[in-house]
Amino acid sequence: MKLPAVRGAAIVIAIAAFLSLMLFAALAFWQWPAGDATESGQSSSWPGAPLSFAGKGAGAAGAASDDGFLLRNFNATPVAVPDDIDRQILDVAYWRKRGVDPLLNADLVRIFEQILGRAPSDPAALLAMHVPAEYRLQAQRLLGQYMRYRDALAQLDVPAHAGDSRSNAADALQAVLAVRRALQEKYFSAEEIGGLFADDNRYDAFTVERLRLAARNDLPLTEKEAQLAGLSNELLSPAQREARQAAMLPSRIMAHNRELETMNGDERLAARSSEFGAAAAVRMAAVDRQQAEWQQRIARYADADPASRQQLRETEFTPSERLRLEAAVRLYRARP
Repeated sequence: MKLPAVRGAAIVIAIAAFLSLMLFAALAFWQWPAGDATESGQSSSWPGAPLSFAGKGAGAAGAASDDGFLLRNFNATPVAVPDDIDRQILDVAYWRKRGVDPLLNADLVRIFEQILGRAPSDPAALLAMHVPAEYRLQAQRLLGQYMRYRDALAQLDVPAHAGDSRSNAADALQAVLAVRRALQEKYFSAEEIGGLFADDNRYDAFTVERLRLAARNDLPLTEKEAQLAGLSNELLSPAQREARQAAMLPSRIMAHNRELETMNGDERLAARSSEFGAAAAVRMAAVDRQQAEWQQRIARYADADPASRQQLRETEFTPSERLRLEAAVRLYRARP
C-alpha cells in the first residue's frame, strides 16, 4: 500500500491535529448547522483550534495533551491491530525512486508495529505478508532487534511531573529522549538508526524546543511564532514541515477569521484570497453565509412565542439540526 510522500510526518502530526481539533469539533456540533456540502463538495464546517501560544484555556489544555503524548507512550505495549486494518507493505520501488534504502526507512517500523499488534507470540511468521522475499532475512534480524529495543523502552520510567507544565514536559521529554537515543545506539547501527528513526528523532527534537519556547513568558506572541518558524526550518524535514503546515491550517483559519471580524464581505474575500488562495476564500465565504443563515434561524426560533416555535421547529430545521437545536438556543441566549 503506497502512501503520500509526507506519510511519515503526517502520521505523527495527525495525532496532534486530532487532539487539538476535538474541542472545537464538539462545539461546532452544537453551534453550527448540519454541515451540508458546499458547491465545491467540501463540508461546510471548518474545524479549528486556538494558536499554540494563545495562553490558558482550551488551547493550552490541548497543547498539554499533545506535549504529553510521547511521554505517555514511551512505556506503552503493542496494541492489538484489527484484522480489517490495511496491512503496511514495504514499497521497495517507491523508496528506491526516492533514493532511500528500500528496507531501512520508517515504513519498516510501522510494519513491525502492525506485526506485533497482530501476532505478538510469533511476529516473524507475518513478515512474508509485509516484506518482499529478497529483504526478508535482513528484516527478520531487524525485527528481533526492534523487539528487544521496544522491550527496553517499556521499562523506562516517565517522571510523574512530566505533563504538569510545558517547561517540565520539555525537561522530562529531553531526558527520556536521551535515554531512548542511547537504547537505539545499543540495539542498532548508525545506518539503521538513520533509516528507521531519523524522522521521529528529528520531530521529537523539534517538540522539545517548541515546548521550551512556549514556556517563555518574556516573549510576545509574534516573536514566539517567528522563532517557531525558524525552529521548523532548522529541525524538520521538508516533508515534516509540509505535513505540519497542513495540520495547523484550521488554527490559521480560526486566527485569520478573528482578524476579519470588522471587515465587509469583499474585504474578507480579498484578505482570504491573499492568505489561502482564491478557491479556499470562496469556500470560506460560503461557510460564512451558511453560518449567518443558521444564526438567523436560531434567532427567529428563540424569539418566537411558544405557539409558533413548534411550527418553526418542523419547517425551518432538518431532523439532524433539531438534535442540537435546544443547545444552540441556549448558546444564543448566553451570548454577550
